[in-house]
Amino acid sequence: MNIVEWLESIGATNVKLIGLKIEGKTWYGAEYMQDGETRLYLIGERPTVAKRGNCYFTLQQDWAQWYIACYYEGDNAAMHPFGSNFVLKKWDSPEAIDGKEFYTQIQVQLLREV
Repeated sequence: MNIVEWLESIGATNVKLIGLKIEGKTWYGAEYMQDGETRLYLIGERPTVAKRGNCYFTLQQDWAQWYIACYYEGDNAAMHPFGSNFVLKKWDSPEAIDGKEFYTQIQVQLLREV
């Protein structure tokens, strides 16, 4: 089963293969809709910058703010067919993403249909 088939099997729609370039490294995965939201599922461990502390990602294509909604690494990664992964969701709260704590903004580039 490939990533598109797997995401569709768990209720995702409008699944498209993507790459996301963060600090010079590219993560591959898929953009999809689920529960009325656009999400980015990326294969591999979180970027180093995300492991160091609070951060959010700004896509050059839409300047929206995205955050890591969940991730699976280490022993937890065994639960997933593609191993370590993380999911980005668009910040949609009326409050600023960094309203209560300091967050580092990281600009990233979305590579569509890779």
